[in-house]
Parts: sequence; C-alpha cells; structure tokens
Amino acid sequence: MKNFTYNNNEVTYATVTRTNGYGRYLMHADWTDEDGRTQSSTHISNSAPLFDMYTEEDTKEEAKKIIAKAVVDNYYSL
Repeated sequence: MKNFTYNNNEVTYATVTRTNGYGRYLMHADWTDEDGRTQSSTHISNSAPLFDMYTEEDTKEEAKKIIAKAVVDNYYSL
C-alpha cells in the first residue's frame, strides 16, 4: 500500500478481516499523526461490499483508503 495523507495523518497500513458475529468485519489502520506519533486503531464494520472491494485486486487500494478514513475518524471521535 502506498502511504497517503488524510486529515494531517500519514496512513501507512489498512486492512479489513472477518470477525466474530454474522456480517461483521474488523477494520484496522496504522498512521503517523501530525506530531509524528505512531497511532493504531481498529473499528468494527458491517459493510460486506467494503470487504468485497478489499478482496478484489482492482479495488483494493480504494478500499484501503475508505477503511483508513473510517478508522481514523472513529479514533478521533472518541
């Protein structure tokens, strides 16, 4: 994955995997914040279409961006 910047955070990693429970997916992202600190967080999703995008080679990079944005937004909303 190519790093990209989202809301002054440099995202370095994003993934989604199936988790316990019907139709549940665990999104995970790692990023460096604007102060240079490494951050990592997870967020539960029920988006099967997003998981499908992530498993298709031609849409995987776009899915990673969507995943990272959701995880970062959730992290800073807490």
